[in-house]
Amino acid sequence: MSYLSLDQLTLNIAALHAERRRLARKAMTSQAAAVFDLVPALLHCQSPALPGGEVSAPHGICGVEDEPLRKRLAKRLGIKAAAPQTRDILAVYSMGSTGTLGQTPNSDLDIWVCHRPSLTLEERQALKAKCQCLSDWGKGQGMDITFFLIDPDEFRQGNKQGMNVESCGSFQHWLLLDEFYRSAICLAGQLPVWILISPDDRRPYLQAKAHLFANGVDPEHWIDLGAPDPIPADEFLGSMLWLLYKGIENPYKALLKLTLMSVYARQYPKVQLLSNETRRALHQGETDVMALDPYLQLERYLAHQGLAPADLDMARCCLYLKCGGDELNQVPSHHAQVLGELAASWGWDNDKRQLLQSHRSWPLAELKQWHERLREQMLAGIHEARELFRRTSSSSRLCPIELTVLSRKLDAAFAEKPHKLQQLCLPPKVEVGQEALIVRATDQHWQLACPDSGRTLYQWTELPGLLAWCLLNGFITSRTELKLESDKLSLDTLDSLCDSLTWLTRKPDPADQILAQPAQLERAQIIVNLEQDATDELKVRRQKGAINPLMFGKERQVLVSELTLVIRNTWGESSVQSFSGERALAELLLVLLPLMPKDAVAANRVHIHCFASQLGKSIADTVLELISTAQQRLTQGPWCLSVGQSKWVFWRHAGTLHWQEMTDPVAFYAQLSAAKLAQQGNDSENRVPAPVYGHALSGLVQFFFVSKDQGYSLYVSNEQNQVSFYHYPAMDKANLVNLISRFYTQKESLCPSTTFNLPQYYELFEGTEGWQMQPLTTTTLAE
Repeated sequence: MSYLSLDQLTLNIAALHAERRRLARKAMTSQAAAVFDLVPALLHCQSPALPGGEVSAPHGICGVEDEPLRKRLAKRLGIKAAAPQTRDILAVYSMGSTGTLGQTPNSDLDIWVCHRPSLTLEERQALKAKCQCLSDWGKGQGMDITFFLIDPDEFRQGNKQGMNVESCGSFQHWLLLDEFYRSAICLAGQLPVWILISPDDRRPYLQAKAHLFANGVDPEHWIDLGAPDPIPADEFLGSMLWLLYKGIENPYKALLKLTLMSVYARQYPKVQLLSNETRRALHQGETDVMALDPYLQLERYLAHQGLAPADLDMARCCLYLKCGGDELNQVPSHHAQVLGELAASWGWDNDKRQLLQSHRSWPLAELKQWHERLREQMLAGIHEARELFRRTSSSSRLCPIELTVLSRKLDAAFAEKPHKLQQLCLPPKVEVGQEALIVRATDQHWQLACPDSGRTLYQWTELPGLLAWCLLNGFITSRTELKLESDKLSLDTLDSLCDSLTWLTRKPDPADQILAQPAQLERAQIIVNLEQDATDELKVRRQKGAINPLMFGKERQVLVSELTLVIRNTWGESSVQSFSGERALAELLLVLLPLMPKDAVAANRVHIHCFASQLGKSIADTVLELISTAQQRLTQGPWCLSVGQSKWVFWRHAGTLHWQEMTDPVAFYAQLSAAKLAQQGNDSENRVPAPVYGHALSGLVQFFFVSKDQGYSLYVSNEQNQVSFYHYPAMDKANLVNLISRFYTQKESLCPSTTFNLPQYYELFEGTEGWQMQPLTTTTLAE
């Protein structure tokens, strides 16, 4: 098959980038298009009068003519800037959906600023500060811009950036480069040399590149970001975890990429990268911008990969919506025409297109069903990646600490756990708030129903759980009218309960350092006597002294009939659990107290909402005081709780809260003393430091490192809070952490579940003030 000459190929690539820049401007508002045009000029010139010019930073773009960029600044901003004396920036690119079918009026800009590797640390910091100023300026002009500083030399070795809300850290590099070569638009500067290498060249990348440079290609005129293949197996896992995390906010885009990653993972090790298909088309002389559109190429690629019809249809639905199929009146006319032709080629009728175009106003039941489909597909992709990771034997290059933090984010968003409130994976910008909803009771459940059809939309065993789920997912707002079909409580009580739970509408965004620690209580609400109220028919007489609602009157009556505990932890997870009967308060304490931080003030984190018809304040105060007392007393030893005719003893042992009904006090204290003496008799070298038990959390594996003169000690707390001790005289700590992370990732692949919990790692230090603990970080691992 004949290919173009390098000269003609270069001209075609330049023309393609120019056409994509034109399409990008066409899809933007005039103000956003002006920002798009000015970005390369503002990076090229340096003047205090320019946006971002308040920071004196490296500037000047290689291979561009000064005059057109300076004229652009003078025309648009009325500022005359001098020509740069240096050329510190090799190239400026936009990547992602800009200039493609995926660009919508709400698309932001991802800008790669590729600078000279020779820049000093101070110069890089100054360039980063300048880019931040430009990002702030762009936001003021109505355009969200995120800048990524790229050192080509470092980039070819692997991404060294830490993980944050925008950067994927160690999770993607080659796959990110694959996307870059498919979607990047050169705004100014050098083109990538990789694109010049023939797709049929079977030589290693370095040899193929050297051949080009030896045959007339000037390396000073081309940027070298490396080749996107071969892709390490572990990157598929990291990339898919990252995409699943990004899918929490943008499920359509994430699912498209996850589907592609799943195909790649199944092909491994002979992966047919989509970027190579783009390169092949360019070498064969393809110039039609739509034929080379990354989203259209992706759809054609997936259509020939043997996907199940339902999976391919789901991918096409996501592509249609991601590309603005629900906003056809807001996208350019050629854009809408292409989407229409695509839908026709897929055999979609008008009903299906209308259904997707109206997805922002779907009823709750359809949105919930859509969420389940999205979630199932996303988790299926993760299983593919874990299978690949399991069957390959190469060592992992993923940063274990970043993997732990990301797994926490996913666990909070997707994992199914008892009593947890599931947050739906809803499409972006979907307004799900309902004008009216019916709340009704059955023998077994509380149900949410549609006023028009009476159809049940959701149900929960207790009313607080039903309302909490609706508030968490945005279905109940301040404008929603609730209608009650039940004689168990009044409409005023329903409204009051709903108002008390509105704190759940504030979306949590835990910082990485919080996710690297065990989940603790952020806020708890305790709802008392909502449906069962022992004070309803109570005859309250005047009593001398304080009233004890837990042992009221001569009959020692318990006035706390039922309790519902609504919790949000520091990882952002919310849960609802109910208790009833004489054991209710004891069972609630067993759940609540282990989540309370040791130094937390109960009144600051626990809120009581009592619905008792009588003595409500006294009951609420008693419950709150009891929690505070229990928290304080349990640091000193066993603590006894008396409720009605019963007594329970609580005590902490090996980091776990235990309880036992007090039927034989002598036997109980004998048992407790024997356990204490046995613990004290342990060898002092192997004695477990207090923070190990203090931070143990059921269901999590945690590793605690203690540095020694020779090597280090390691304490491991397993899912049942059982602690093991090891001593490693010389083994490399970073290597050990990698091995541990790999083991637990493979274990999850062999026994797949919907939890993402991976081990947590900590450093322990013993100082003058006792033991200190901090999460193990990338920095401390490298030491």
